This record gives sequence, C-alpha cells and structure tokens, in this order.
Amino acid sequence: MKQTRGRRFKATALVTPTRIRTEPEEVFALENCPHWVRSIELIVTDADGGMPTEAVATVGRKHPKIITANLFALAVLFEMTRYGGISVVTNSNHAKRPSIYAKMSFPMASDHLVSIRRILFDAEAGQVTKPVWREHDYSPESTRTEPDAHPKRRSRATAMQHVEEAAQVECRDPELFLANLRALFTEVDRLRDGGAQ
Repeated sequence: MKQTRGRRFKATALVTPTRIRTEPEEVFALENCPHWVRSIELIVTDADGGMPTEAVATVGRKHPKIITANLFALAVLFEMTRYGGISVVTNSNHAKRPSIYAKMSFPMASDHLVSIRRILFDAEAGQVTKPVWREHDYSPESTRTEPDAHPKRRSRATAMQHVEEAAQVECRDPELFLANLRALFTEVDRLRDGGAQ
C-alpha cells in the first residue's frame, strides 16, 4: 500500500492555498495523502462550524506519532515530500519513557534528519523549538523558540535545498511547484505571526 499510495500522491494535483480553503476533505482524504500518513482526521475549530482548519494525523512506521497541525502546515509537509523520496519519519530517544520525534528525511543526504517543527516554524541556527502547550501540536503558531547552541543550521533553508534539487530532477514544472510551496509557506508564516485562519 505504501508504494501505491505514494505513487498516487505524486500524481495528485498540487495542494494549493485555494484548494485547502475550498476542498479540504478532498485534499486531505487518506487516499490522497503521502505514504507516511497512516491516518488523518480533519478538525473544525470554529465554534460556529464551517471548514476544517486543522488535522490530527498519525505519522511514522516503527514509532507511530500523532501530530496536530494547521492545514497549511500539513500541506507544506505533503508538498515537500512529493519528490525525491523525501519523507516524514519518526525516531525515538529510546529512554525508559521514550520521546518520539517527527523529522523529515532526505535519501540524498541521509545524515540530515530535520525536525518538522523547526522547518514549519523557520527556526534559525541557535534556536531550539518547543511546543507552547501540547507536545503533539506542530503548528508554528503553537511553537516557541529558546536559545540553544546545538542547532547549527536554519532548518527550513536546509530542507528546501533538498526539495528544490529533487524537484529539478523529477518535476515537469519545478517553477510552478516551488512557487506553490512558497505560497503555502507564506500562509504558514502568516498564521505563525498571529494572522487569522
């Protein structure tokens, strides 16, 4: 199923800001998701009903993890993993009560496992990202940063370098693909900075 769904996702229409606003149920239906999504449920956060604005998804294989994210953030992860075998994976710190981390992996640079929270927030080198409240909420608006000498790279830029390289090789129209990804990041950053859904 992984390979079949992965191939199907690669052939689906780009996840655009307009499609998220007008047809989220279609965009985020499990059969249209990348192979690394094990389950997904859309959430309506407006008390008056309306369109979904968030999703709860189970990601990872060996160490399944439930994550919550706004739909634009989730769409960024979908599109970043469309080409090049790039994927969202999970790993564990193997403690007695282990913490499971969701990261993006890049087959062409196996030493780069980049935290999806850092990518979505656009954390700088020297910043560590932490959830504001719920550990599983990866939405940038629910993330804060603290100074930390350990992160040496700006995570989004590092990840995007791999995504751009993969798109240049595999995508029929890399400029269109990358322009859409930039539009999704614009929405993610707007929400991070306090914009309305």
